Amino acid sequence: MSPRAPDIVIVDHDLETLRTLVAPLRKDFEFYLTVSANDALAALARFPIRVLVSGQTLFTGSGIELLNEARKRSPATARVIMLNVVERRAIDAELAAAQLFYVLKRPCTAGQLKEVLDAAARAAEVQGGGETGEHIVMESDHHETIPAAETPSTNEPITVLTTDPDLYEAVRTAVHGRHPVHLAAKLEDAANLAASGQCAVLVTDVALTESALKRITGHLHAREEALVTIAVGNREQGNALMGLLASGAIHRFLLKPVTPGLARLALESATRQHASARAHRHAAAHFELRPMSSAASVAAAAQAQIASDHPPEPREFRPPRNIGRIAAIAGAALAVLAALGAGYWYFTHRPQPPDPRVLAIAQNLAAAQAAARSGHVLEPAPGSAFELYTEVLRLDPQNKEARAGIDQIADNFISQAETALVSEDLDAAALALAHAHQVSPDHKRLRFLDAQLAKDRQELLVLQARQSASSGNLQQAKELLQQAQQVEASKSTEVSSAQQVIDSRAREQQVAQWLDLARQRVAQNRFTSPPDDSAKYYLRSAQRLDPQNVVVQQGLRDLGERVVGSADAAIKAQRFDVARNWIAQAQDLDVDAARLAELNARVNAGVDVKQRSDLLALVVKRTGENRLLEPAQDNARYYLDRLKQIDPAFPGTDKASQALGAKLVARAQGATAARQFDSATRLLAEAKAVGYSGADLGSAEASLRAAQAPAPVPLPPPTRLKYVAPTYPPEAATKGVEGWVDVSFGVSGAGDVIDARVDDAQPRRQFDRAALSAVRQWKYQPSDDGADHPQRLKTRVQFKLQD
Repeated sequence: MSPRAPDIVIVDHDLETLRTLVAPLRKDFEFYLTVSANDALAALARFPIRVLVSGQTLFTGSGIELLNEARKRSPATARVIMLNVVERRAIDAELAAAQLFYVLKRPCTAGQLKEVLDAAARAAEVQGGGETGEHIVMESDHHETIPAAETPSTNEPITVLTTDPDLYEAVRTAVHGRHPVHLAAKLEDAANLAASGQCAVLVTDVALTESALKRITGHLHAREEALVTIAVGNREQGNALMGLLASGAIHRFLLKPVTPGLARLALESATRQHASARAHRHAAAHFELRPMSSAASVAAAAQAQIASDHPPEPREFRPPRNIGRIAAIAGAALAVLAALGAGYWYFTHRPQPPDPRVLAIAQNLAAAQAAARSGHVLEPAPGSAFELYTEVLRLDPQNKEARAGIDQIADNFISQAETALVSEDLDAAALALAHAHQVSPDHKRLRFLDAQLAKDRQELLVLQARQSASSGNLQQAKELLQQAQQVEASKSTEVSSAQQVIDSRAREQQVAQWLDLARQRVAQNRFTSPPDDSAKYYLRSAQRLDPQNVVVQQGLRDLGERVVGSADAAIKAQRFDVARNWIAQAQDLDVDAARLAELNARVNAGVDVKQRSDLLALVVKRTGENRLLEPAQDNARYYLDRLKQIDPAFPGTDKASQALGAKLVARAQGATAARQFDSATRLLAEAKAVGYSGADLGSAEASLRAAQAPAPVPLPPPTRLKYVAPTYPPEAATKGVEGWVDVSFGVSGAGDVIDARVDDAQPRRQFDRAALSAVRQWKYQPSDDGADHPQRLKTRVQFKLQD
């Protein structure tokens, strides 16, 4: 037998709870359960689905979005949404436009779900048959109605001791102008407000330790006896203050962030508590307990007092005017009467002394019942029903009335907790359970209700965490989820799935941030450097976090193209080392291997051309610097030889060779004139080796041969008769420059210096004029025949500074 096609689709994030919920309904409907919105839409396309039920919190999207899409695809399908109170408030404005068949409040029972499915299925059949079906939308009032007897006073002032403006605004929003709200940034400000009657209720989130909060409230209680305190903080602080909450030292504890709705409930309760405590103290100031003759009379008086709800007015005692005289008469009369009847009365009418224990029990029972009827169950602690019943049990541990009274108080708190859990008022449920623990720690319902409260708190925190994550507030989402994990030690599927959603959202947010930074660095031309703040760094970081992200992949491809473009520009500018670096970065960015090979080939070719050009440029430069053969491995001839070894036909090589050869020939001629024949010979050989072919090469060789011919016997040099020292140039003396000048000259037959000229000097042209001027004034021995002889003399004129 083939299985039936599903006619009911239910989609929600908590699949296990769904299976438990629909198990009793399997015989009436064929269900298709899923956690995926896409699966639900696919089922609408495949099967004739009569009813689609969706939770609001889904793994992808939301329930209202899914139902709106389903309306377009399958108009005949009845659509139902499941909402808790928090989810309902969040999308309340969207429900009317969605035209849903039913809004089902969760948690719900299988019976409630069956009624909705039966009605929805019938409506779907009617609409499928061409009739118009009625859209039924469940409306629920989220605003509590306060009974007239419990309507809070509108003149109870509230002080918010905080530095958090959000908390102050939440309190102001919550009271809607029914109470004056004051902001105190310091304890001294709150004390001044309390002293002036402006601090009936204190709301604070500062100094949330037990000792610090006791100190603060004690400081303010001295100025406002009926002060009611509400503390606000995180989960850990709430746990630390559980003792103060249980003892009534603080009225409520609210978790941050505080919503105006939760704040309103706590503030209404606190203002009622303050008004009640103030009235109680006012009544206590006028109450007079008069001694009675026996325990029975005390109990009767107490019962009468309770029944009237008003304590009897105390009567003022006024002594008679003639008190001395009356006292004397009375004393005499009493003495006589005492003498006559003392013995008889003593033995027959001796009164039994009253039992103080019985008297105290009766008084405390009567007062406890009165306190219970007036609502003073635990608060204020002095005179509360629980305290009075506890005192009775201390005096009489077996007292049934006191035990029954305490059990009734505990049962009432248990009922309050159950009601609050049903209405999803978790703060009120927690407070009621704390009171129940205080009154009856062994109550049989406490363990179950504690577990239910923890589960509801965890679900609420998980929902709030999801909503924070959806709005982009990941820090708040993480804090809320951490609080949810702390509520229960075991990690639920809801916590795990919410953690996945938050982690996914965090990844998306981080990837988006890195992509934005990468775009900024590209705009700044910071493609790959610095290594930890470049476009490449941020794109690679995003890729590691989300390898499948198409935007990241495209960003890496675009960056590769930009790097290739930078390599191309560097090649054109002959910056080949830079180009090689860009090519390496392109390879790391997975640029196509063929493009990389083409770039490398261009770099290699460019390097060869540049190498030849650089060698040629060095030949030309060293030739111009007259560094023709020296120093070794850094002269014109050295670089010319290297260039010819690589590429003898490189353009410009021949021209550079001719320029070098011309310089070598010129220097050889100078060496010949100086009769430095070995040097001249070597220079001419170098000129031929570089391929020099100028016409002056031949004449230089002829001059060298002529100079090397045997010279006539030289005449002895003439004797110098007059010496004139050179004048030190002032400029050289000022600068501290020293040097020498080689001067050659001839001597006439009369002994005068002729044809004086400078052959060499160091430094050049610094001392030339001074040396020539001095040498021209020298005188030599005239020749015997008075004729000029072709003889030249040489001398070195030194220029040295004396210390």
